[in-house]
Amino acid sequence: MSPGLRAMNEQAAAAGPFAKAARLLDVLAGVRLTVKRVERPAEASGAAAAAAVRDWASLLTARKLVPLPPSPLPDKLYAAIDGTGVPVTAKETAGRDGKGQDGRARTREVKLAVFFTQDKVNDEGYPVRDRDSASYIATFEPLPCSRAW
Repeated sequence: MSPGLRAMNEQAAAAGPFAKAARLLDVLAGVRLTVKRVERPAEASGAAAAAAVRDWASLLTARKLVPLPPSPLPDKLYAAIDGTGVPVTAKETAGRDGKGQDGRARTREVKLAVFFTQDKVNDEGYPVRDRDSASYIATFEPLPCSRAW
């Protein structure tokens, strides 16, 4: 695939099922690809992007990478942090205790965080998140501290 077609394929594949992406590429770009031809590079690109995010997160948590602050600095930076269970395959829960009656785990906890600024208020006086200020991070990695958050 050319770089341009690869970029279009990634966007189309991210929007929904691979068959729908193949139809979308045909209609919008006149490029006919099989579903597998859409799937393989999209999966490879997604795996590479996930690995890059994991590497970046590892560097951040190990304090080996310190991102530059935004310019100008906001008055306040907000962080919203939570965790939730995500259904996964049995292979991904092997060796983990679960909450089910049989003791098997069927989910993994993903930690989620969003960092953002709110410098304006709406007509009712409530703070409004700055549209382009949000940065998200998600990880299955365990917390570096021993207590729950």
